[in-house]
Amino acid sequence: MDNRIASLAAPPGCLSPPGLNTRNGATQRAGAGRRRATLTEAVRRGQNAQPGAVLRTWLPRGMPVSQAAEALRINRCTVSNLLNANAANTPNIALRLSAWLGTTPDAWTGQQATWDLWHAGLQPRPDIKPLDRHVAETSPRAYRF
Repeated sequence: MDNRIASLAAPPGCLSPPGLNTRNGATQRAGAGRRRATLTEAVRRGQNAQPGAVLRTWLPRGMPVSQAAEALRINRCTVSNLLNANAANTPNIALRLSAWLGTTPDAWTGQQATWDLWHAGLQPRPDIKPLDRHVAETSPRAYRF
């Protein structure tokens, strides 16, 4: 995935994205020099795209985070955190992105839901027995909706 934002470092007062090292005021991405997988390559490997990574592909090369934040009328920390996978895309932000980029809010909320489900699927799950509907329907305490 190529870098479409001039500075992906979190603005002062914002959370720093994971993998970002700051030393003597200079910002460097951890593992700089290694080739980063493109968005298409990541999806091919079965990884879902983080909504901020998708947003990054929509923004013009070199657009500052503050300019995107002004256009969306939200705090620049919010945009930075979204782009760096430190914040989730909310329905409010999805509405703003759709108005700004000419897309649908469903595209952005769907992308976030897919991302969240993919990550939840990576977590260990408890052993849950399926509901036996026959037993549930004949039970005298069964609730009807």
